[in-house]
Amino acid sequence: MPTYRVVTLLALLPLLSYCAKSTEDVAAFQERRTKCDHFRGEDPYNKDRAQFIAEQLKKYCAGTDAELAQLKKKYAGDHAVMNRLNTYEERIE
Repeated sequence: MPTYRVVTLLALLPLLSYCAKSTEDVAAFQERRTKCDHFRGEDPYNKDRAQFIAEQLKKYCAGTDAELAQLKKKYAGDHAVMNRLNTYEERIE
């Protein structure tokens, strides 16, 4: 590989690393919210199941409305991220 390509790649590594890390918060939100949405759709067919679902909803859903609003504000200028975030309901709590 020519030297200028290696230098260019090395110069871009910090930027690529930043881009990958900059949306880790979005990925973490998506993972949590996906679990939340799963349990929102579960059937509480008995008392024990209803209690389990309630615990999971508290664990995965609590605070996601505010977190979604915060992420939308933070990434308002990033269309790709906004497209991901706009797939979620804004008010579920």
